Amino acid sequence: IYSSRPGTKASIMAGQLPETLKQQRSKELHLLSDELKNNFYGQHAGSEQEVLWESDMQDGFMHGFTGNYIRCRKPYDASFINKIEKVRLETFSAGDVFDVSTLREFKTNS
Repeated sequence: IYSSRPGTKASIMAGQLPETLKQQRSKELHLLSDELKNNFYGQHAGSEQEVLWESDMQDGFMHGFTGNYIRCRKPYDASFINKIEKVRLETFSAGDVFDVSTLREFKTNS
């Protein structure tokens, strides 16, 4: 239950788990975490969300988060920094981020 760190009481406690077992359990938890995140994101694909856009720019994209912390991106446009925009979550991309489309585009095309 305790995390063994040098100089702590936990480091000298009896019943320490083998390092290989700790690594295996950690790997299993990370895989489960990734599976749960992918399922959660998958449930929201195609949904309409509000995104608060941030000021960072990476590879020509700006990033933001929905109200339930789904990371999104769109082509960088400084006029959207610190603004909330209604979008549709489109494609789940590498880097655990959704590409989005603005709802205005959907209203115009439908």
